[in-house]
Amino acid sequence: MQTGFDLLEALPLELSSQCLAQLTCRERHAVVPFVSKRWRDLAYSPALLRQLAIQLNTTDVLSTLDSLLAGLLRRAAGQTKSLQLALDASLACLPSAPFTDAATTAAVSRAAECDLVVKDGEAAVHAALSRCLGSFACTGPHSLSRLALELRYVPLHLDDPWATAVLRNVRQLSLRVHGAPLCVPAPLHALGSLAELSLEGAPLVLEGTVRLPAGLTKLHMGGVEDANILGKVAEAIALRSLSLARLEHSAEELSPLASLGPSLERLAMTRCGNLPAPATLAQLPQLQALHLDHTPRWGDSREVGAELQAALEPLTQLTHLVCAHLRAFPAMPPALAQLAELQSFGWLGPAPTASPALPDGPWAASLRTVAVPAEVAAASLPFLASASRLEGLGLSRFAAGGCARQHGILRAAAAHLSLRRVCMHLDEAPLPVGLFDAAIEAQRRTPGLSIERGNSIAETLRGGGYSNPIGVHALVFAGDWTENSATAAVATAKAAGYDMLELAVFNADTLDAAMTRRVFQEHGLQPACSLGLSLGADISSADPGVVARGVAELDGALRFAAAIGARHLCGVLYSAIAKYPGPPSAAGRANAAREIRALAAKAADQGIQISLEVVNRYETNLLNTAAQAMDFLAALNHDNVYVHLDTYHMNIEEDSIEQAVRLCGSRLGYVHIGESHRGYLGSGSVDFGGLFRGLAAIDYAGPMTFESFSSAVVSPDLSNNLCVWRNLWSDSADLAAHARGYIDAEWRAACTAALLPAQAGCQ
Repeated sequence: MQTGFDLLEALPLELSSQCLAQLTCRERHAVVPFVSKRWRDLAYSPALLRQLAIQLNTTDVLSTLDSLLAGLLRRAAGQTKSLQLALDASLACLPSAPFTDAATTAAVSRAAECDLVVKDGEAAVHAALSRCLGSFACTGPHSLSRLALELRYVPLHLDDPWATAVLRNVRQLSLRVHGAPLCVPAPLHALGSLAELSLEGAPLVLEGTVRLPAGLTKLHMGGVEDANILGKVAEAIALRSLSLARLEHSAEELSPLASLGPSLERLAMTRCGNLPAPATLAQLPQLQALHLDHTPRWGDSREVGAELQAALEPLTQLTHLVCAHLRAFPAMPPALAQLAELQSFGWLGPAPTASPALPDGPWAASLRTVAVPAEVAAASLPFLASASRLEGLGLSRFAAGGCARQHGILRAAAAHLSLRRVCMHLDEAPLPVGLFDAAIEAQRRTPGLSIERGNSIAETLRGGGYSNPIGVHALVFAGDWTENSATAAVATAKAAGYDMLELAVFNADTLDAAMTRRVFQEHGLQPACSLGLSLGADISSADPGVVARGVAELDGALRFAAAIGARHLCGVLYSAIAKYPGPPSAAGRANAAREIRALAAKAADQGIQISLEVVNRYETNLLNTAAQAMDFLAALNHDNVYVHLDTYHMNIEEDSIEQAVRLCGSRLGYVHIGESHRGYLGSGSVDFGGLFRGLAAIDYAGPMTFESFSSAVVSPDLSNNLCVWRNLWSDSADLAAHARGYIDAEWRAACTAALLPAQAGCQ
């Protein structure tokens, strides 16, 4: 008779690995290796070591750091790409002053018996950190790419011995210290690979000569006391996302932010005393998203309302706005009505006291997602009915006895032509019977409407759930790239609600970079570039001359991408787009790896990410599956090379689209979304549900770009190369608008299911 252990041993390797992945890192590596040799090999397999998240607290910090953790990190060195380490050393670093709390004294006594409270706790923790993280300094130049370190009650200095060697090649760095200072030394700018940086301390101290890395695109700073630090932030000319927390600076002291105008797209402020002055905000023409949480904090409700009104007036280009936990205003800011580009709006706090209705105005035509108190929604039913593109409505703060008002909202939701989701956040459990019945009736009347209990829409907005750029390929709109075609393509993409337009850069030296950059900037759209090599410029060839032509073509594409301000260069960069007569040779594979590694290094210096597109066997012989791409990346060993997945090709080659996405994990850098026949999304055989579930599971934050081709638009030569011989569509604008709505709805649903599972109906 088989035991439970026998059944577990008999599980397929892939399923066993997925089961172990559900355990905490500590469970997986402190217990599982002692079950059997098979399980030990699984626990220390590259797939389970690629991302580590370790949390240790109070009494076990020092002993665990020096035993389990040190051993684990030594095994992980060279395998781990992402490390999250949270240490709560509150008992290991207690001061020597007498305790008056009996419970605390008892806890300290127990800890002392375990030899965990040491005379110099800070030094002990730092020494343990140095021993553990030091193992990553000896694994070559391209090991750890993401490090998140969180300490409680222990100061952290970035000049600690492990810091320089470990951080040299990190792309994403998060350092948070609670209840103690975080000190950042001057050589921060030497971290040339750093693209995303989060620093938070109590306080955060930057040395006077600190300079931020030139390629930094995303920055969070919390606990800053020195007003001069914002001048250093203004020097980060490539910065696209800035988050500030616990700043008490005046509007005048925030004025250096104006220098970020050419690049800044997202600004978040949490528990800050003041907003930047309107004159400062007016110099941020690229700003798309503004998140305000408990900001501004100073002044009475009328003063705060006037400050918010003045701040919004120059920001008519905003597409996403969240205002959370602000003071109760008499009325919504009138400036909202003029935000004609706004797609998502969240008012996550008390409703205005005198006039809670949303103001009428041009902004109704662009809104796709709204999260407001139920009182605001009830007072704004005519406005919501006029929002013809509205797809998601989040409701909170249901007042007791407001059943009639709530029923009115649900009736209006059922009658709305475009609305697809309503999320109701109620504290009461169970749901009031009358409201439950009303929800069931609304869904019966409108089968395509999902009514859920929860606050998933509000939380998605609060968490910046719109950070993924949603893009569309330029070949949806134009087959060439003259100024007229470029302007029409960019304008149509912007009107359809896209954040990004991908441009194929064949013969890059013949394209007008200055004109392209100007058109993108005028319309507030992000550019991305893609390329597929020809047989005459195939870097996987064994012919040095052919390889040299391929290198020249890649370099030209990179120059053009940098010139127009693109942050992504993707596509079939590693071989020709062609049907090969046989598998790749070892020499050809080595040539491709060598040249892609060189390209990635040059691109990193310009803040451009390289992503290699996985395509079907009829278009390349090198990378046909996600697994092959991950093996190729492992051989390359360069942090600036990512996987580019395309659903059209995945539908041909992959056993499971979802599992392919999960396999790539943090190395997935770009996604093409296309149907099996290259036409309207949802009308073919691609498993888009699996795609978006996989993307949500790995917390994918990169671009998602719709790609579709029709011979009515694509040039004859490219049509022949891509085998596009049918007119699958003729109305580009309609196709693009449909795809934008489809991607948005599927992505929201998947994120909601992953983070806060939606219920079918109200329960």
